[in-house]
Amino acid sequence: MIKVNVKSDSRALLRALQGNQKQIAIATSIALTKTAKQIEREEYAEIKRVFDRPTKYTLSGLFVKPSTKTNLEARIGIKNQANRGTPAEKYLQPNIVGGARNTKRFERAFISKGIMPQGYKAVPGAGAKLDAFGNVPAKYILQLINYLSTNKQTPNVATKRFIKGQAKQLAGAGLTYFVNNKQGNLPLGIYQRTSFASGSSIKPIFIFVKQVNYKQRYNFQGKADAIAKQFFPLYLKESVQQSLQYL
Repeated sequence: MIKVNVKSDSRALLRALQGNQKQIAIATSIALTKTAKQIEREEYAEIKRVFDRPTKYTLSGLFVKPSTKTNLEARIGIKNQANRGTPAEKYLQPNIVGGARNTKRFERAFISKGIMPQGYKAVPGAGAKLDAFGNVPAKYILQLINYLSTNKQTPNVATKRFIKGQAKQLAGAGLTYFVNNKQGNLPLGIYQRTSFASGSSIKPIFIFVKQVNYKQRYNFQGKADAIAKQFFPLYLKESVQQSLQYL
């Protein structure tokens, strides 16, 4: 779990509340929560800037845990659980700290079905169908898994037509998909073969590679710390002034 805890020692400002511990706690708690929400807004803006066409799912990957007057700590973090799909922390964290990318759910399915060797990752090839966000649609991947799992004549080649409707996208062309899982001139991966009267062509849908490493490109921690330093004193001053109205 990646978290940012917003804390501050602003006793000089809080002396204006004349030692009223209840009002001090309330003012501090309000300022902490507002600061955490400010961080959340600006982190969302940073995600949009850093990532190419982030999905709504990615843009809902942050959370704020508000402060209370009995727990003077506000927390902003990245979700590590999800009802459906992959938790945001798993695919955002490599971009935050750098390092190896985690294995995706569809890649685990490729491995379990014997489509991709253990220890490999799948990256989209030139023939991959991408959605508006630059990702291979989950429905298309599921169709591909079903096809490759049920239409094998040898461990290396699938020869029947793709799922009904897919082949029609190339009018008059014979369309098949196959897996190359043997080292050779053709990289390991999943390929689409299109047959024409005068021959055929192949395009890579996924290429299997040993590792995918990310460089740090999203400084979540640094941005959050800078925002907290800038905004917490402002929000604390504001909440102290509001609290003084009740003394």
